[in-house]
This record gives sequence, structure tokens and C-alpha cells, in this order.
Amino acid sequence: MIRLIVAVFLINAGWASLHPSQTTSVPLVTVRNGTYSGHARNFRIPLCRGFLNKDDEGWSVLLPRLPPGSKPCNALLSEKVQPLPEDVRKLLVSKFARGGSDQDAIINDKKNEHCLIRPYLGRRKKDWGDTNRSTFFSLRNFPLNLDRMIELGLDVQNYAKVIAEGLAFLHWVARIDANDVEFVLGRSRSTLHSHPYSPFNTAIFGTHSMWILDFDCCNPVTMDDNGAATAAECFWRNDPYYPRPGSTDASDRELWCAFKDHYLEKRLQHPMFAAYLEKLANAGGPEVTYEAGCHCGYIGLSVALSPPLPKHEVINCNCSICRRGGYLLVYPAYDKVTWHNDSDKRVSRYQFNTKARDHMFCPKCGASIGIDFARVWPEAPRYGISVRQFNNIDLDSLQYIKLDGLHTAEPGVDLSGKEFDPKSNEAPASSA
Repeated sequence: MIRLIVAVFLINAGWASLHPSQTTSVPLVTVRNGTYSGHARNFRIPLCRGFLNKDDEGWSVLLPRLPPGSKPCNALLSEKVQPLPEDVRKLLVSKFARGGSDQDAIINDKKNEHCLIRPYLGRRKKDWGDTNRSTFFSLRNFPLNLDRMIELGLDVQNYAKVIAEGLAFLHWVARIDANDVEFVLGRSRSTLHSHPYSPFNTAIFGTHSMWILDFDCCNPVTMDDNGAATAAECFWRNDPYYPRPGSTDASDRELWCAFKDHYLEKRLQHPMFAAYLEKLANAGGPEVTYEAGCHCGYIGLSVALSPPLPKHEVINCNCSICRRGGYLLVYPAYDKVTWHNDSDKRVSRYQFNTKARDHMFCPKCGASIGIDFARVWPEAPRYGISVRQFNNIDLDSLQYIKLDGLHTAEPGVDLSGKEFDPKSNEAPASSA
């Protein structure tokens, strides 16, 4: 019964509500290194640097650095996850090594320099025993169960939320089952242009990040009930990184709820999938058509919504363009929007940052109409239409979902005004 909870939870997340054309998996290399990198703010995936063929001359340089007996093969070249620093290793040894162990020898062991931590939020000491208090103590892939994390004073709910965000990314953007992936704590990535970023308290482990590794066992997942069942099976098969449902312990139940709720929240914020949009579009019930347009009347349109307002949820996003444009958005498919008197040709369009979407406004009165997402969802194009332009609508009566686009949409910062060119005294708006 407890295992069934996860499958039901994934189905209720909107898994089975997707349009068939939106069920194709996206290569993770493309997702992580390409336009979706803005999603990975609180977790990290090693960057893929290239592919090395087994016959490549580069093996002559690499083989001497590898263990004896290593042979050339087809291999991906990826970013190295840097281990946690020496003071963290000393802390782990002093807290968890068996009494009588030679702590200096453990710390000075070269093998233990490669210290990554596996945060096991789904395992208590009583579920596992105290295996690392045996004679053999290793800091490589160090298992840190929930009791140990609490003992160290770590904010376990924060870690649970970041893991939930990573799992939502794998399911709803990469569209894979997350089979046998690893979540590890390692040093944060830094570049020449930025300081290391960490969503976690740095007092205990320093500046560190949650890294997701080992995708060799992952497979594309179908976005239907069968896919949800597969993802749930992978959830239980994996090491216990995820909090577990069904516990009799109140704190464990609270941790599971934090994980579950954050997963559901984050799955709404991935625009490539946006399962809830399809769920709303196919919810059944009456369809109501609303007349809309700009202030001066130059732009007019009608929008069909099912379910109708106020049951139809409205998105209130805090990203720079939505905030300044005053958008309160619903997301009808193209065929649910009728433009009057060629208004779709008369509306002005503006692009910014990634230039993946057109922001539409009236060229006469400046009213913000909404967003054209055709290049974001090419298989099933749709608009985001601001209900502020609907006629005779009581905005206070509507249901709103807050979307943290400021931090989750690429690049995850406020770029307002960053494209204005002081030399030409112009902002390079698109003419598209």
C-alpha cells in the first residue's frame, strides 16, 4: 500500500494528462547544456564536455592516468564533481568513525580525499544499522542517513526540497524515469564570472551543492499511467535519497510532505512540459468563451476556456517581464483563441533575453495582451493571455497560482533593462 502511494502521487501530479505529442524524451545533455539550464539553479548536473571514441588518439594521454588494465572505449567526457574539503572530512570522521579508529590515517588516506556525501533522507539508523562504525571506514560516497543529518544540525527539509526539484526536472523536462541516479553533496561549481552558489547553510559543510549523477540506467518514460508506475518503481528501487511516505513518525511524515509538495510545485514551473496546462485544457465540463482586447479597441480577441473562470487557475508569475507587464495568464491552445479583424497581424511583438517567446501588446495604447509560446511548444502551440484584458471580469474572484519565474526561468536573475544600448539610445526589441 505504501508503495502505491508514490504511483498515485505521480499520476495526480498530472502525469497522465499530457498531449501525446509532448511525451518524447529530450537528451539530458541537450537539456542540461542547452536552453533548459536555467532550471538547474538549486541542483547541479555535470556538464558534458564531449564524446571520446574508442579509437581516438586522446586515449594515449588518458590511459596512463587510469588504473592498470584500463582499455580505450566509447566514453563521455564530463565535468568532475569536486569533493568536499578537508575540514568536512575531519568532521565526518570525528563524529562517525568507530571509537579506537586511527582518525589521522583515515583523513590522510588518499582514497578518502574523494569525499562525496550521499544524503539518505529515506533511511533512519534503525532501518540500516550503523555500518560505518565498522572497522573499515570510507569517506568515498559517504552515506549520511536522516538521523546523522539531524545530529549534524542540517536543514533536512531544505535538502528534501532540492532533491524534489531535481527529480521533477528529470521527470518533466528530461522526461526520463530517473532509474538508479545518484544525489550527492559535493563542492559547489565556481567560474571565472561568478562565486560558488549554494542553496544550503554553509556553516557545516561549507559552500556545497546537490549534484545528480549516473544516468546510464535511465530510460525515456511515457507520460501516462504506465509511465507513472515505472517512475514509482524507480523511486523505490533507488538508494533511499527520497523521503518515504507512510511513516508513523510525525517528523518523517512532515519531511515527506515537504518533498511531495515541492515536487508538485516545481513540476508546474517547467515550461517545456507544463502538465497542468494540458490537464486544464482537457478537464471537461462546460467551455466558456470570453471576449478580450486592449484598452483602445485596436486589438480584439475571444478566448475559450474549460473549465471556465473562476475554476480555471490563473498564473501570477514574478519574472521581470510578467511583473512589469502586469500579466495574469491563462494558457489556451491556438485553436481556442480567435483574433478579431486581423488583430493577430496588428498586435506588436517584443522579445527579450532568450527570445524564445513573443510578448504581445497593442501598438496604439500599449496594453499587454499576453505571450505567444509557439517556439516553446511547437508541437502544440498556445498563448498565454492576460485575464486583465478580459471584458467584465472580477479579478478578485479568480484562483491564482504563484510562479517563481524570477528564479526558475533561465537565467534565474532579473535582467530588466540589461539590453538597453546607451550608444544607440535604443532597446533592441524584435520586429518579429
